[in-house]
Amino acid sequence: MDLIKPMLLLGGLLNILSGIIAIALPDSFKLLDNRFDPMCNPLIGLFVGGVIAAFGCGYLYTFFWEPRNLSLLALGISVRLWLVIVSTYCYVAKELSTKLYSLVAIDALFFAIVFALYIYQRRKVLTWT
Repeated sequence: MDLIKPMLLLGGLLNILSGIIAIALPDSFKLLDNRFDPMCNPLIGLFVGGVIAAFGCGYLYTFFWEPRNLSLLALGISVRLWLVIVSTYCYVAKELSTKLYSLVAIDALFFAIVFALYIYQRRKVLTWT
């Protein structure tokens, strides 16, 4: 059994759950880092929560329908790598706790690698238009 494809399901569900938590329970992030408030600017906080959930829906779409065009997954990899870079910067600048950094950066890097492996496995049947 391919162990990479189920990671699309897991990644999608985790993204949707994370987006809902960011919108509905933003104070839960303070359990990991008391300085972190995703709703310090509600417009950005709500937008980011929605984008996180939307990417989760895209990952679920890829899991269930296996489209030949995986551009959304490639974009997801880029966003996850950007999250690793930004969270690392914030951690080094001492603006992010070790707990929150570990959760965010490791998760983002793990799924970026898994999604890249999925694209690599399907490279012979993909289209990018």
